[in-house]
Amino acid sequence: MSKPVRELDAYYEVGGPYNVKPNEARYLYGATVDLVAPYVGQISVPRLRGLRLRTSAPAINTSTFNVPGAGEHNMLLTGRRIQGRKRVHPGGINETTQGRVTQLIKKSKIVVHTGTPGENWQLSDSLISTVHETAHTFGVIDHCEVPSCAMTKDAADYEMIIGSIAAGKPFCDDCAGDLEIAAYREMAAKL
Repeated sequence: MSKPVRELDAYYEVGGPYNVKPNEARYLYGATVDLVAPYVGQISVPRLRGLRLRTSAPAINTSTFNVPGAGEHNMLLTGRRIQGRKRVHPGGINETTQGRVTQLIKKSKIVVHTGTPGENWQLSDSLISTVHETAHTFGVIDHCEVPSCAMTKDAADYEMIIGSIAAGKPFCDDCAGDLEIAAYREMAAKL
């Protein structure tokens, strides 16, 4: 079996009002890997772990998500909202560290909102966010204007994107090409 192009340490928040159910976390990680891997190669999720965050803040960002001994690429699913640069929102956020010489993504952290009881947020919304943020961590920087593409910045019509995901084609042709090129660069750098 070939070595995965990326190993992703997967976490979900446990305890308190921002708890994520383990079966939802398994589904989101599995579906994200299944949707992104055809463009980038094998993604391994060797462990899925519950994580208690040491904050009571209702909104977090990637700096809140620090796990000693974590791998190079990490993702957290949480019921908390996301503290972006300009606003608090549902959805996701990522942080990447590029190599100096190659400019390739060496490390990444993703935090994705999964909703809280009573909120009008569905598992499909979280899936769009996990796919979108994962593509960013492979080096797809730009957002897309195609309303059915997972890389659309502020999706006005989630149903169009879910339709693309259900068809097994979450990215438009341009974004799919950018994702494949970014993944080839990452693989070549490891040779």
